[in-house]
Amino acid sequence: MSRSCLQTLGSLRAAVGQNHPYVVNMGGFARLVRRAFARARGTPGISRQLLNAALLLSVLGVVAAYGQGHTIAGNKVVVDRQAHWQQWTFPGGTLDIDETGTVRPHFVPKNTLATSDIAAFIKRGKDSEDATLRDALSAGTRAADLVHLLDGDLSTYWEPDPASPLRQWWFEIDLGRLVAATHIRLTFVGEELGDPFLQFVVLTSDGAEVTKGQRRFNQVFRTLKSNKDQREFAIELDPTRFDREGRMVSDYIRFVRLTITDTDSTRAAEVSAEQYDQLAAADQGAVDFYKKAGAGQVQVSEATYEVVDSALRGEIRRYRRERPRLAELEVQTLGENISLGLVERRGAALLTFLDNAPATAFFDGIFETSLAFTSTDEIRELFFDLGSSFWIDRHQIYYDRQRSRFPNYDLQTSDGSLAADGSLVWTTQASHRNRATSGHYTGDVYDVDTFAPTRTRFARILFWGGGQFKPREVQFYGEGFQPEVELVSPLIRLGSSKNLVSVEWDGDADVGTFIEIQTRTGSELVEEYSYFNSGGAEVSAEAYAGLGFFSKGRIDTTEVPGGDWSAWSLPYEASGAAITSPSPRQFLELKARLVSDDPHRAAELRSIRLNFVEPLARQLLGEIEPSVVGALGKEQELSLFIKPSFAAQSAGFDEVQIRAPDNMALEFRGLRLGREAQWDSAELVSSAEVMATAPDSLWVRLSEVVSPSAADLIEVQFATALYLPGAVFKASLGHSALENSWQRVDPADATELATGQGMLLVGPEGGRHVLGDLSIDSGVATPNGDGVNDELAFSFAVTKLTGTQPLHVRIYDLAGRLVRHWQETRPLISGEYALRWSCEDQSGALVAPGMYLLEVEVVPNDDSRVERTARHRLVHVVY
Repeated sequence: MSRSCLQTLGSLRAAVGQNHPYVVNMGGFARLVRRAFARARGTPGISRQLLNAALLLSVLGVVAAYGQGHTIAGNKVVVDRQAHWQQWTFPGGTLDIDETGTVRPHFVPKNTLATSDIAAFIKRGKDSEDATLRDALSAGTRAADLVHLLDGDLSTYWEPDPASPLRQWWFEIDLGRLVAATHIRLTFVGEELGDPFLQFVVLTSDGAEVTKGQRRFNQVFRTLKSNKDQREFAIELDPTRFDREGRMVSDYIRFVRLTITDTDSTRAAEVSAEQYDQLAAADQGAVDFYKKAGAGQVQVSEATYEVVDSALRGEIRRYRRERPRLAELEVQTLGENISLGLVERRGAALLTFLDNAPATAFFDGIFETSLAFTSTDEIRELFFDLGSSFWIDRHQIYYDRQRSRFPNYDLQTSDGSLAADGSLVWTTQASHRNRATSGHYTGDVYDVDTFAPTRTRFARILFWGGGQFKPREVQFYGEGFQPEVELVSPLIRLGSSKNLVSVEWDGDADVGTFIEIQTRTGSELVEEYSYFNSGGAEVSAEAYAGLGFFSKGRIDTTEVPGGDWSAWSLPYEASGAAITSPSPRQFLELKARLVSDDPHRAAELRSIRLNFVEPLARQLLGEIEPSVVGALGKEQELSLFIKPSFAAQSAGFDEVQIRAPDNMALEFRGLRLGREAQWDSAELVSSAEVMATAPDSLWVRLSEVVSPSAADLIEVQFATALYLPGAVFKASLGHSALENSWQRVDPADATELATGQGMLLVGPEGGRHVLGDLSIDSGVATPNGDGVNDELAFSFAVTKLTGTQPLHVRIYDLAGRLVRHWQETRPLISGEYALRWSCEDQSGALVAPGMYLLEVEVVPNDDSRVERTARHRLVHVVY
């Protein structure tokens, strides 16, 4: 790279800061530039100055491109604009993002107008600039004016050129895809603007061709008499079938053609001489002259009229020219065909019986595409992943006219729930058995199944029975907001490692809806390459290497998360929650989920703000010693070693916090600071203060701030008991004078002084006992009200069991009768228990003096094989 280019990069770094997110990846960008220089070197006509200029423009382009999907404002990552959300990744068409930056799941409507979004379908599979609405419109005359039929404005219209012959008075509209139409509505202009068509016919086509380039049309409407005053027509379409005469009638259409068959031309309406003179020249029609003949009159030419005797002159009739003007044409459909967006949503349609061969031809809205196959008595499957979740209540299959329909099939849907074996849970929505299969014989060329609105992500058709089949389209319909939509941010670069503090969001979640926000973080990126041929099609690296020089296209480089990235965090419970993903980190991603269990309610998300601060240290590593305890339920002393890596300008720390699972209590025993190399001389800190916190946490504050040069190793000594097979500790360092300074400790092999690796504490292998020894303070209770031994106190530990499970305490007399029974329930059953019996029976009365049997029992609610689920002790009641 030339010196001037490097100077350009250096100037940019100096201008915006070495760690600014716009330039942190300049090294990777420079590598791309070097490759460009290598390819361009020696190319005729490309000078070093031109390359330098191109580099500068490219750098400016990179600067402009960074920040897409978010804005970094101070110590916040902010996502709150339409332009931000549009850069996030989500299944195509599943979100509606308005100009205010509000994001909501897409609403799937019923009774839609196929003429309102023609342009979107005309552009499918084409470059946007190469396809426009006009590509869907054709006419024998004035084709450019056909756009007025689709603009929703009754003051604009299409009118045939009056100078063109009647045979050219037609137009055709391509809806861009097959639709299940219910009505075609024609609206002519008002009386003050023009006339309806005198006589016309409306035809439709699904796109099937009689001969190459010649589509087959079906007549769906024809005027039976001259129309002078009807200005609105609602043409109801018949279901797709063959009628009794073998003619095809259809509501499954792509093309609409209207042909004007008759016109009043220059004689639309007779007007007075005064009215005629007031008409615009273009609206002045014929003038007819008449000569008296006996009791009547005959029409003559104007020249004859002028030369006949005035007594023989008859009347002059003047006419307004016909103004045949159609304002709007609408094609109303069953609703939005969910199937059409399958490819954009990265869904799938598979013939599982043909090695998962793709079947996207069923979902493309094009009549010409289809798949033909045979069936046997063996059940075969068509599998569909819709690419997102929808509320579905209708399914249709449209068959080829010359092929049979399925004699037997089941339609099944799944919301994505999994069975115990990991397979999808399916619900049968429709079943058909032993049907006649030929469309020519039955009159049916498609199947329709309707059912209650069902949350659906996957669907399948199981079919069997001999025959040949050629489905052309498979459609799904429904209504309501999508029940679940997920969107993921682009890579967010913080410029350098930042301590991630909290995440906030603003939105609305009514009853039955909720918003979930998750994060993941990392410090490594890797490059992935995408190869394209000269035609723009993506190819493999091997295929690209085999292409000739002129057949090679661009190579795109994308940076993606590397191997050190965390998994997605659990959803944050509320706005303002502390970040739980590993931190500090240099890179992060955000994920949002909008979920609803009501088709007519949706959560709305307006913004996300992620707060961060400069970290106390570049890195904090932590390790528990020992990492294995000798017994469960027994107190043991542990040490947490923390190895900091401070930056020179670090403010140091004066607080340490350790957190354990809920059922573990932590007791502080001491804290040591020092140099690992001279650890034998490290001394306990005498000024450590234990701050008030929950039993499962330990918060220690020092009287003085520990500077980066004072210590390179910290040891926190504490005691606790482990009740489960394993427990993960979490730790943080903080600076009490700095807001939001808590920085998490990463589990690692922090020091050779510890024999483990990380912050996982595990119990001994083997053993199935879940109840520890039953300890009683005194085996004798004297409930005489003097405050001494009035109650029986006992304690024990439960280990190994997880979740919420009942623990039973029972008191029996020596005859075996149950005297008292109660139940203890905790969110996590394992842990230490300290209970008391007041020497009362179930009714609350004191029991009689004597000996009793105390029983403590746990009943595991799973099939785990555990032992010693009950303990017993004899106790005495004396008074």
